[in-house]
Amino acid sequence: MVPRRIRSRSVFLIPVILAALASESCAYQPHSMYNFPPNIPPEYFNCLEANPTDLLNAYFGHNVDIKQSENTYNEQVFVFKNIVVKDWVVKDLSQGWIWVSTIKCMVSNLNDMKDYKMGEIIDVVGRNKGVISLTPSELLFEGCIVMPTGSVVLPVGGGKAFIPSY
Repeated sequence: MVPRRIRSRSVFLIPVILAALASESCAYQPHSMYNFPPNIPPEYFNCLEANPTDLLNAYFGHNVDIKQSENTYNEQVFVFKNIVVKDWVVKDLSQGWIWVSTIKCMVSNLNDMKDYKMGEIIDVVGRNKGVISLTPSELLFEGCIVMPTGSVVLPVGGGKAFIPSY
């Protein structure tokens, strides 16, 4: 049998320990979006996963009919995975966009992007608006959502594969 004195201390210490553990788990954590996925429009879940270089080659590669590429890929939602945040990626963030290769991605929520540090890895999903008229080797994406890589499985259920046609 446990002496009464030890039991009374245990009754007091257990809530104190639990409170300390709870306060640690509720403390601010950078990238709280790891715990809560970003708000993603439903049509983004059926996106196409693509390598930025492959998508650019589908528009600007040798012997490509750019009109066919525009008809096929404009207005499609794409996800680019495992993008490393580098200085050239965020160089125009103050103007509202990031760069994924030579794809200009208009970011929906700039505050989300400001949380990332150089060298971190992100996924970017957005709608392809097509060739930027003033610069023929760049594409424009709108409604881009930036998230920690792997925080949301896109495309859902494997989705459609991007297979560039040349």
